[in-house]
Amino acid sequence: MTDLFFELIQVALGKRERLSRVPTDDEWRYLYRESRRQSVGGVAFTALDILSKSGQKPPTGLLYEWMGLSEQVRSQNLLMNKEAARLTNLFEQEGHNTAILKGQANARLYPQPLTRQPGDIDIWVDGGKEKNIETVRRLGLITDEIVRFAMDGDTTISYHHIHLKKNEAGVDVEIHFRPSSGNKNPFTNKRLQKFLENEINRENEKVPEDFRVPSVRFALVMQLAHIQRHLMSEGIGLRHIIDYYYLLKSDVNNQRDEVKNRMDSFGLKHMAEALMWVLHEWLGLEEEYLIAPEDERRGRMLLQSIMDGGNFGRYYHGRQQGVWQHFFASNKHRLKMLRFDFKEAFWMELDYIITIIKTIPARIARRSWSLAR
Repeated sequence: MTDLFFELIQVALGKRERLSRVPTDDEWRYLYRESRRQSVGGVAFTALDILSKSGQKPPTGLLYEWMGLSEQVRSQNLLMNKEAARLTNLFEQEGHNTAILKGQANARLYPQPLTRQPGDIDIWVDGGKEKNIETVRRLGLITDEIVRFAMDGDTTISYHHIHLKKNEAGVDVEIHFRPSSGNKNPFTNKRLQKFLENEINRENEKVPEDFRVPSVRFALVMQLAHIQRHLMSEGIGLRHIIDYYYLLKSDVNNQRDEVKNRMDSFGLKHMAEALMWVLHEWLGLEEEYLIAPEDERRGRMLLQSIMDGGNFGRYYHGRQQGVWQHFFASNKHRLKMLRFDFKEAFWMELDYIITIIKTIPARIARRSWSLAR
C-alpha cells in the first residue's frame, strides 16, 4: 500500500486531486497509521478536505481521530513558535547571534505552517562551545555536574550542541555551537563545516514569528547533511523529506545553483542523488528544482529505509525491544549503509567504536561521583 500512501501525500502537496481508487476502511486505517509513523499526520490531514470533494472519505470515527491529531499538531506548533522566539530573545539579550535550524524554520515554508508536526527546537548560538557553555550555565539551563562530566560523545554536550532537559512546557531544546553534526568523514566534514560556519555567520533573516532563520543556501546543505547522518546511523522518515521538498520550492532566488556543484566536496553527492529520485518520482517535485542527477538504486534504498523505519528509524525491528536488541538493530542498519556510501559508512562505524571507548572514563567518573554523594 506504499503507492496509496504516497498518493495521499501528493494530494496534500497539491500534486493530484484524488487517489487512484477509493481505499477500504482497513486501507484508510493504514494511511492514518503510516502518517503517524512518519510524523506527517497533520500534513496528510490536509488532503482529506480535497478528497472529500470527490467522495473519497475515511470512516467517520477515523476522521475525528485524525482531526484530533491535526489540532494537537497545530497547538504544538504555536507553542514551539513561541518558545523559539523566547529563546532567540534570551540569547540575543546575552549578546549572541542566533538562528533557528530546521523545525520551525521549515514549518514557515509550508502552505499551512501549523500542519508540520514539530519535534524539538534547534537554535544556533554564535560564540563557540566554551562561550555557549558559559552562557547556558549563567542562565541556569545546565548544572555544574553536567559540565564536569560531559565530553564529546556524551548525550548532553556533544560535538555540535548542548542538549537541554525538557522545560516546563515539555519542549526539547538543542543549543548548537556548531551549525551541524556534519559528516564522519573528516576530510569532507572539514569543508562542510567551513561552508556552514561562513554561511550562518552572515545576517540571518528575522521573520514574523520573531525568530531568525538562515539562508536557503545554508539550509539546503545543512539539512541534506542532517538527512544523511540520520539515514546512515538510525534511519530517516518522510517528515524531513517533505521539509526538503518545501525548502527547494521556496528557493525563489535560485540559491540552489550556488551549492549544487559542491555536494561531492561536502560528502553529500550520493545522498543528494538519492533524495532527488525520491522527491521527483514519489513526491512529484518538478525537475527544475532538482540539485543533482537522480540515482534510482540509492533512491530505492532511501525509500525502503523511510518506509521500514518511519520517523528517525524508530520502528525498525529491535529498536523498541531493549538495549541489546537496539544495539544489534542499529549495527545491522549501519553496515547495510556501506552499500549506500562506503566511505561515510566506514568513518561512521569507526567513530562509533571510538566514541564508546572515549566515554567509558566519563561514565565511570560520573558513577563514582554519584555513589560518593
